[in-house]
Amino acid sequence: MKKCLFFLFTMFLLSCVHVSDNRTSILVNNSSQLTYKGKGAGAGMMLMSAMGPMGIAIGVAIDEGIAKDIRTAADNGQFSIANVIEQEFGSVDAKLGQVNIDVESYGYIAKIGQDDLAIPQIRLKITAKEVDKVYAYPEEFPDSSYEGVELDKLKQNADAIDLSMRTAIKEIVIRFLSDIDAM
Repeated sequence: MKKCLFFLFTMFLLSCVHVSDNRTSILVNNSSQLTYKGKGAGAGMMLMSAMGPMGIAIGVAIDEGIAKDIRTAADNGQFSIANVIEQEFGSVDAKLGQVNIDVESYGYIAKIGQDDLAIPQIRLKITAKEVDKVYAYPEEFPDSSYEGVELDKLKQNADAIDLSMRTAIKEIVIRFLSDIDAM
């Protein structure tokens, strides 16, 4: 009888050890996949004058082909936008409690004036405490000093994808915390 009670007591204690305290909820929309917006759409407009609507389709296909190459590198390197967000927001939820993050879109855009460089583009809807706001990088971060990453590196290396997205998300975290402090 003592052995049975000891066993049940031990199991009760061990079951309590596995309680998770993760308070960051991340939702990546099913329609949200890594995208790329470069000069293809602009080229499509120029091609439209010569080829008609087919010119626009060709321009969009150029950008989609680049996005597919980046997605392949991300998949091969097991990149996960949810994991990066969870890691970067890890210290935030300890301070604020429950944080809900909805990944509306993420990907890359060509850096203006430098076609071979890309800048992360990400839209996160963040809800915590009294803040319920969408943060759009780089549109709402004109003071960002991030120079971008070479497009060829993104197509070949998941570490470059991880580092560049992490850089953008860190800036969003800083802005988010500033917004919380301002309330």
